[in-house]
Amino acid sequence: MSKNIKKLLLGFCSFLLLADVCAMTHFTKVDVLYASETEDVNTTTSMIYQWSWPKDVNIVKTEKQDWELPVSGASQKNPISHRQLLTLLPSEILVHENGGQKPLKIAWDVTEIPEPIWTGNYVISATIVDPTYHLSEEAAELSCTVCFQETDIALQSLADHTIKGISPSSTKIDLFDYWITNENDPDNIFKEEYRLYGINGFKGVDVGVRHGLLFGIGSNYGWANTTDSSSTPKQGIVENVLYKNGNTNKDGYPSLKSSSLSGDKDSTNSNIFVQDFDILDYLFDPANLNNNIFTGGKKSYENVKGLLQIDKDGYYSYNSDENFAELNKQQKTFTLYDTPAMKENKGLSGGQFFPLNSASDMFQETNGKLSSKILSEVDAKLNHYFGLTMTTSFVQQKGGTNRGKPVTYSFMGDDDVWVFIDGVLVGDVGGCHAATNLDINFQTGEVRVYGNIGTNFDKRTTIKAAFEAAGKATTTGFSGNTFADDTIHTLKFFYLERGHAQANLRLRYNLIPKTETSLIKTDENGKALENATFSLYQADASYQTLNEVSKIITDKNGYAAFMDDEGNPITLESLKNISNYFVLKESGTPQGYRQTKDIQLQFVKAGSNYALKVNNQWNSGAFARTNIAPTFNLKTIKKIDGSSLNYDSTYITLSSGIIFAVVMKNDNGVWKPVYGNDADGWKVAKDGSFTSLKTAIRKNPNVLVEKGMTGENRKNIPLPGNINAYDFAGGSDFKIAYYYSMESSVDEINYTYEIDELDVATGYSYTYGATLQITDVADTLLVQKLDAAQEPLTGAEFAMYEESGLNVKEDGTYTINSGAKVLQTVTTKNLTEALDGVTLRGGAKFAVSAGTYYIIETKAPAGYVKNDLAVKVVVDTNGVSVNANRENDGIYVKKGIDSLYSSMLQYADADGIDATLHGLKMQLETTDNLDGTWNKQPDSTHLQYTATGYDSITGKAYLGTDVGWSRLNLQQCLEHDSASVNANKQKLDSTNVAGSFKDQTIVQVTNQKVSSLEIKKQVDGEATSSAFTFKIKLTEPKAQSYTAEIYNASGNLIQTMTIDKEATFSLKDKETLRIPTMNYQTSYEIAEINIPASYDVSVQVNQGEVKKQTSINGTIAYGENLVVFTNTVHSKADFRFIKTTNKQVPLAGAGFVLYELNCTEDTHDHANEKISVDQYGQLKDTTEKCWKKFADTNSVAATGEVLFHDLNTQMEYRLIEYKAPSGYLQPDGQWKLSYDTQTKKFIVNGIVGSVTGTPAFEKINMSSADYRLPNYQPNDLPSTGHGGNTIAYVIGGILLMLGGFGMYRYRTRREGG
Repeated sequence: MSKNIKKLLLGFCSFLLLADVCAMTHFTKVDVLYASETEDVNTTTSMIYQWSWPKDVNIVKTEKQDWELPVSGASQKNPISHRQLLTLLPSEILVHENGGQKPLKIAWDVTEIPEPIWTGNYVISATIVDPTYHLSEEAAELSCTVCFQETDIALQSLADHTIKGISPSSTKIDLFDYWITNENDPDNIFKEEYRLYGINGFKGVDVGVRHGLLFGIGSNYGWANTTDSSSTPKQGIVENVLYKNGNTNKDGYPSLKSSSLSGDKDSTNSNIFVQDFDILDYLFDPANLNNNIFTGGKKSYENVKGLLQIDKDGYYSYNSDENFAELNKQQKTFTLYDTPAMKENKGLSGGQFFPLNSASDMFQETNGKLSSKILSEVDAKLNHYFGLTMTTSFVQQKGGTNRGKPVTYSFMGDDDVWVFIDGVLVGDVGGCHAATNLDINFQTGEVRVYGNIGTNFDKRTTIKAAFEAAGKATTTGFSGNTFADDTIHTLKFFYLERGHAQANLRLRYNLIPKTETSLIKTDENGKALENATFSLYQADASYQTLNEVSKIITDKNGYAAFMDDEGNPITLESLKNISNYFVLKESGTPQGYRQTKDIQLQFVKAGSNYALKVNNQWNSGAFARTNIAPTFNLKTIKKIDGSSLNYDSTYITLSSGIIFAVVMKNDNGVWKPVYGNDADGWKVAKDGSFTSLKTAIRKNPNVLVEKGMTGENRKNIPLPGNINAYDFAGGSDFKIAYYYSMESSVDEINYTYEIDELDVATGYSYTYGATLQITDVADTLLVQKLDAAQEPLTGAEFAMYEESGLNVKEDGTYTINSGAKVLQTVTTKNLTEALDGVTLRGGAKFAVSAGTYYIIETKAPAGYVKNDLAVKVVVDTNGVSVNANRENDGIYVKKGIDSLYSSMLQYADADGIDATLHGLKMQLETTDNLDGTWNKQPDSTHLQYTATGYDSITGKAYLGTDVGWSRLNLQQCLEHDSASVNANKQKLDSTNVAGSFKDQTIVQVTNQKVSSLEIKKQVDGEATSSAFTFKIKLTEPKAQSYTAEIYNASGNLIQTMTIDKEATFSLKDKETLRIPTMNYQTSYEIAEINIPASYDVSVQVNQGEVKKQTSINGTIAYGENLVVFTNTVHSKADFRFIKTTNKQVPLAGAGFVLYELNCTEDTHDHANEKISVDQYGQLKDTTEKCWKKFADTNSVAATGEVLFHDLNTQMEYRLIEYKAPSGYLQPDGQWKLSYDTQTKKFIVNGIVGSVTGTPAFEKINMSSADYRLPNYQPNDLPSTGHGGNTIAYVIGGILLMLGGFGMYRYRTRREGG
């Protein structure tokens, strides 16, 4: 190589090195800059300057302005634990900020209080749970004093006489304490002007103002200013409608009639003025403290619990003649006793009702029985002045009957009682009177008030007459004299004890409460399921169950309403009052169905109300359909144009037309109507036109108010989609549009001007309801029989046993236990969708329910061997799980989607509502143990929902495993759906939604054919009639002889022989020896002997690898075993080429040697081995056994021909030029030769050794030779290899020089600069 070229190459290499150094320097600098970039994060805290306790907490403020928690009821016999104490303490405070109040969780430290505890005072403190909030120095401390008020032993004994009361969720009871002087003064302390004190009135300097109703002692205290001194009820004291804030209002309070007041002044004192238009909210409104111009005299106990009981006929009741009721003022609960109070006084009208007195005031225990301490109705210890309200929502059904009995509301007692229904006075038992009865019969509509015992007072009317008298009757709301079926109403009961005398109360009713929370149970296809039993549990935030709240069972329609222990329906509101979290467990499953997974329920804020959601919806397949129940104030609600509705101002009913609702979906700013249902799916109309609106209202005629009806019907409207996506809940995707039409039905609406949208800014309110959709699955297990080629087989019989029926070993083999019973047997056939519900060749179907089972094959198809393994099956809330046992045992388990639960179909269709489950990614998870770790397998299938179900986009419809247990993992897929479809999906990330699907499990059991052996002879290369000799040796666990048959090339039997362990036989070309029946796993040795020298022998087993050997060892497998011996005749061919100069001039005197590869060792690799020869072409390594010299020769003068005769076409050769002609270079490498079956010639197919120093064979088209091989002199540029080209050297050299020259110029400029 010249010096200039060397310099250029050196410069080029230096350039590359410099470039690498620069590159490394550059990236190092960037890394340093990147590492120096940091960002500070500041944590913000909020200071609390003012806070308060939530409403209705038990903590009170003392005279020293400290906080105190009185704890009563504890004793040494019945102490209190820390856990019980914490339930009495508030769990949050209200922080005052930004003009509002925000609740914050607090945690109390009670460790300084001994446990258990029943006496003493202890100061405790609390901390704020949220670390971002802190109390300022100005804020009050979070502490209070716990004061334990020990109960005496006598009171403890009273606890043995208590009975449990209930609180119907549809009923609210408020109790009120009134007084004239001071709260704790005895009622017999009497002032001359009692009218002007406490609850009665206000005393000024010269004059006073009093209420129309008076509390007090004497003959002139309670007749509402009438002069009638009899003890019968005084009807007409109050107006026949309720009032609030001066106006009629069904949620208001009784108002005294002006005629019941004797003018502006008190009849006994002209300086006492009577309150005009006296609404009794000062008595019955818990929020009204009677402190506007009056001096108080009232304390409220709102929403008290436990007063009522329920009997076997469904009647709620309380009877003071049977049970004394004591109010626990701190806990706002009644304690009922098994003994009435003061009943020993025969002069009284039965047991007395003094709920604000304690049992220790009223009773003493003697010989295990209670007796009354107080016998006089005017005893100074008795609290005579009190009031009670009861509000009950109910529905009129079945002609006013409940459980086949008339629905009634009955009262017996003294002093004022008024019963209003929907704001209308129906039962009037006013005035201070002796015990009197009120009966309301909702079947007949009759209302009867009859006098106290011993009188003939009897007033009768009807419900409808009462409404007519109040101007509230409607034509559609009544059926005869009572309410029409399926109408919803609210009953308000107002009760007062104003006189200083007896107090009696007996209530009994069986109204049907309004139900808003229910469930519907179906199978996966939507069929209603009867007799499914559920238990609803209160839970904590982690869904650990606490108390059972309700136990229900579905009816024939799959429906059940949540009821409490006493059979009271539970509303959504009452559930929310119990807890934010619940767990619903299916405790009883219909026959043949799989139990539903535990359902986790949670209340979530949706607008101003709370809605119920299923927290594990996708895992359980259950969902909560939110319903909205709107109400309208027909007086104040307006059309969108500001005009009023056509309503009756007297009855406040719709005079004409209808009000209906349509759900709307926001599609890029266009509101489009929505229609449909959960079972069939929801649809978004194509546009927002009137035509689309008309379609929607006729598909879903949500008519809420009709002519003659009030706006209070509260008809439920199901809400598709996510509740939080609605505008009233803070969302923007959905809304409910309310419309008014003058037409009498939606079918009559034909033009846009016939409807007007309503403005719901005023005169509108709503509540939520919930319907839980829950699915039970009827599981099936498919078994499919296959042969070794995976072709389905019919006629295989399988049996199912309970787990205890078999004794199964670890390897799957089994024995059947004595007395074991077969649960099911099936036979494989070609199943069809029409007849069997599924298409599967060679299949059979087991119906399975919860349990653990084994499946065994009891009979194989003809010509096949039965599989002797037991397959374990577990059916639980996760579905059907099958153990595929060990690899290659003939058991394979496949899983795929059968169907999506019908209740979840609403999430599958790309309908513009919710397409969460439209696209899926399916993978298989496997494990060795059902309780172990599950491993996701790499194979996946992408599915998309269509009108016929889920179709595969990519991958297989079924995924399977040969080992262990398996289950499906289904995840939401966003890959194959359009952006518009994905926009309507709830993003579930990696959530497994398999719990919303019924999967399909197929157990494939492979049967092998009966084992056989065939030995076939084949001769290649030439036709021959010669026979070839074989020897066979069989090894069996036990002695066995076989009959063998030999067939000729035409398939005809030509010989029969017996093989007893070993034998010798002969076969000609294309003849076969067949042993038709053999034992599985028999060992064999087969060898061809006495092989003619002109043949090469190879052997192949079951179409596997062809091996060049004369014998084979193996083991009989199931089915056919085929061994083919092939004899190949040796074939010969020549190799010829011409030796030339690089000018193609024949060159003589080149010496060549040819070596043949004869290697029998599988571990040897001669592919790139260079043979070492001496100057004469002889092997230098004399121990080399694999390469054998075939021939040597020299190129011929004049022609340059080189010829090698009779090369074996089955062998590989190596050509070596060991001597070059004088003046020419000897090649460094060696050439590979092999026979080409296409051209039927030997070819050069590579070189071994130095490519650079080895000339390439050049292909020529001459009759005398196929190749030309040039030799080069020292100054020639050679063409190297077996197929190279000189141009490559030229291009490479030019590029090399150009690079070096560039580097040279670069360095020169740098040095000059």
